[in-house]
Amino acid sequence: IDISNKCGAEMYENSVELIIKPIRDGVCSVTESEWTHLFRVHPFRAYELIWSRADQRIVMAHFKVFPCMESGCLGKFGRMGAIYT
Repeated sequence: IDISNKCGAEMYENSVELIIKPIRDGVCSVTESEWTHLFRVHPFRAYELIWSRADQRIVMAHFKVFPCMESGCLGKFGRMGAIYT
């Protein structure tokens, strides 16, 4: 994740899709029906960088989720699993 200073930038215009995939036994899921898709997200500054030799390094990222205002998904935040046509 590239986190740069976008102070004053439009969050919706710079938002992108975020796909969350479950991890089981250290392996990322390749089954799309298990994935969560958030259509429009933008990271915002609300994190702490904790640095410790003894602990695993985890960075919690916060995202603002917007309802998608594009044709075909007007007002939706996301979906669970694959799209079946």
